[in-house]
Amino acid sequence: WPVLLWAPNVIGYVRIVLTFVGYHYAMHDWRLTVGTYVISQGLDAADGLAARLLGQSSTFGAVLDMVTDRASTTCLCIILGSLYPHLGAVLCALVTLDMFSHWYHMYASLKLGLGSHKECENALLRFYYKKPVLFVACAGTEFWYVAMYAAHFADAADYAGLVLRATLPIMLFKQVCNAVQLGVAMRIILEYDEQERQKAEKAAYRPRPPACPPAAPLCVIPCRRPPDVLPACGPRVVARPPRSSFSRAARFSTPPSTARDARAESLSGSGWSGW
Repeated sequence: WPVLLWAPNVIGYVRIVLTFVGYHYAMHDWRLTVGTYVISQGLDAADGLAARLLGQSSTFGAVLDMVTDRASTTCLCIILGSLYPHLGAVLCALVTLDMFSHWYHMYASLKLGLGSHKECENALLRFYYKKPVLFVACAGTEFWYVAMYAAHFADAADYAGLVLRATLPIMLFKQVCNAVQLGVAMRIILEYDEQERQKAEKAAYRPRPPACPPAAPLCVIPCRRPPDVLPACGPRVVARPPRSSFSRAARFSTPPSTARDARAESLSGSGWSGW
């Protein structure tokens, strides 16, 4: 498939490789980890720009981009959880909110038939998904996570503390947007489920016309009903014509007494005298 080798998707593959290299050295070399992670997040803007300039936008690339963002942040939070065990529950809550809000929002966009998950009716989300606002919110949140990681190391603690305090409002704003996005997406999906349930109930209780009108009662007494009066459905009973009033003996041309006399004469002429 040529889509796999489009430039925006190749950039996505490079992002995945860079983040895994940084995670591998996360406990030993914070500079390498910070450098690879920041470059990977910077390429997040480059793949979208390449897709627009080269005309290589694709659904595969959009899903790859979003999954890479969620996976990279989740893996960094796993590392932060090992560095700050007392903040494990907070980090898990941030990851859960991030994943829930994006996946619910993506599924709600598909049900509404929207071209992109960035098309929203909510005022806050429309503001959030404007390109400059979205870039600042995502970049500030990622820098907050990176600064929290670097603050664990003594030779980076001072600068990391400044970045943490500067990006904290941006990170909180993004979490509020995630919560609103989750609520809106859940409402859309619940309304969709209610509409589907109502459709199913209407289909189940809709009266269906009978497949065949009720059959006419059978004729017990012989009748001469014409064929066009017979019922269109049900058992087709053809009326038997009435029996003839003549007896079975009347069908013979010779009366019974004449037949017996002729038989007796033939026997006497043949010399048979009877019993």
